[in-house]
Amino acid sequence: MELRERRLAQIVRDFMEAFALSQEIGRELRAGRLTFGSVARLVGDAEDSALFRLKEECHALFRLDDARPRTEVQAEELFDLAVGALFHESMKFREGFYLTDSYGPRLQRMMAEGSAAGPLAEAFWRVFEAGSRRMLESEAEAEELFRETRDQLLIVLRHLAASGAVARSLVEDPARSEQVFAMPLMQLLADIYGSAARGYQLAVDALARWRDDGASSPARWRESASRVLSSLAQSVELSDQKLAKRALALATELTSRRPG
Repeated sequence: MELRERRLAQIVRDFMEAFALSQEIGRELRAGRLTFGSVARLVGDAEDSALFRLKEECHALFRLDDARPRTEVQAEELFDLAVGALFHESMKFREGFYLTDSYGPRLQRMMAEGSAAGPLAEAFWRVFEAGSRRMLESEAEAEELFRETRDQLLIVLRHLAASGAVARSLVEDPARSEQVFAMPLMQLLADIYGSAARGYQLAVDALARWRDDGASSPARWRESASRVLSSLAQSVELSDQKLAKRALALATELTSRRPG
C-alpha cells in the first residue's frame, strides 16, 4: 500500500508539471515566442518529458486489475485513458509545431527568393498550412482535455489518497498546486482528505517518516524537506499550533544533521 501511495504521489507531481507546462506553452504560442525545447519538456518519447513519465506511471499503476471489482477501478481506468489521450494529442501538437516552426520559415524564404516554385512548392505549402491548422486544433483540444483530466484526478485522489504521500506532494509547492487545481491549498486538502487539518497532519507525518529517504543525495533531500516543513510551520493556514511546532522541530533537525 505504501509503495502504491508513493507512486500515486509521483503521478500527482508529474501531472502538475505537465499541466503547468501546457499552460505555459499555450501562452508562449499565442505570443509567438514558443520554442521546440519547451514542447519537448512536455511531450516526447523519453523520460525527460513530463507526459511520457506520466503515461508510463499511469499504465503501470492503473491498468485494470481483474481481482478488484470494476466499481473500484473505473475512476482510475478513465484517468489512465485520459492521460494516454493527452499524450497522443500533445504528440500531434509537437509534430505540427516542428513542421511549422522548422520547415515553414525555410519554405517561405525559398519561395520569396524564387528558388522554390511549381507544383512541389505549392503542394508543400498546402501541407504546411494544413499542419499549422492541425497544430492549433491540437493545442486547443489538449488544453480542454487537461482541465477535464485534472478533475478526474481529483476523483481518483478522493478514492485512493489514504496516507500522506499525496498530501506531501501537494504541500511541497503550494503555488503550483493552487495553479493546477484552481483552488486554495486548504480547500484542495479538504476536498481530498475531508479536512485541511487532516491533509496537513498527513503531510507532516509523511515528511517525518521519510526524512531519511534520498540516500543517493541526502543533503539535497533534507534541504527540500526542511524548506517544506518550515513553510508549513509558518503558514497562516496551519491553525494547529502543536502540529506547527512539530513541523518546525523536524525542519530544525533536518538542517542540523550531518550529511549521511
